[in-house]
Amino acid sequence: MSQGLRLALLGIWAGMLLAIGLVAIPAAFQTLPGTELSARLVGAALPTLDQAGLALAFAAVGLGWVGGAGRTRALLPGLGGAFHLTSLLWLAPRIHQIREAAGGSVGRLGVDNPELELFALLHNGSVALFVAAGVIALATIAWDLLATIRKN
Repeated sequence: MSQGLRLALLGIWAGMLLAIGLVAIPAAFQTLPGTELSARLVGAALPTLDQAGLALAFAAVGLGWVGGAGRTRALLPGLGGAFHLTSLLWLAPRIHQIREAAGGSVGRLGVDNPELELFALLHNGSVALFVAAGVIALATIAWDLLATIRKN
């Protein structure tokens, strides 16, 4: 029972990250007028995405632990949860702070402004954590399925 629920939660987590990252975010930047509006929309959605990812990751850890998945396999989603927590508590607020200080858009910063370079670094870090969380979710699904096949 806990293994099936764990796989379902991992699937929701991975699906959420894939749908948002590969469909919703690119669509926002392709269809909304100007990058400022798109950035505001994505910036407003990311905390909810991080909260959901954090909850799903740690629920998967608990179910893996209770279900006897073994220490490493049970705890692996926790690393993805830690990535969401880092984004939620540090990266996203700092990115928002830079954007707001620039008047709502980093495009208003001069090319020689050090805040623009910091924004780029933080944004790239945010994307990397988002991708890494998705890879962890997918890898955990694959590992759990392989363990189930081997058990049967």
